[in-house]
Amino acid sequence: MVQVQNLTRPFTQSQLTALLQSAAMPKEGRFWIDKLKSKCLVEYKCHEDAKSTRNVLDGMVWPLGSPKQLRCSLRPADALD
Repeated sequence: MVQVQNLTRPFTQSQLTALLQSAAMPKEGRFWIDKLKSKCLVEYKCHEDAKSTRNVLDGMVWPLGSPKQLRCSLRPADALD
């Protein structure tokens, strides 16, 4: 599971989904985003997929023009429960 922090609006759910799929396909239905749309949790099919997604997204500026870099970390699989 990957936790993504420092999300900065405006962005759409489909834009975020495309970003999260850029390195690997997440498990369907295993996604959570907070009310402020500033952080999310997403579960991937295996640890290697989560790890590669973290490596690709960590430090990325997204969306373009955002004042913040994304901060990504691996979380335990039960973080969504």
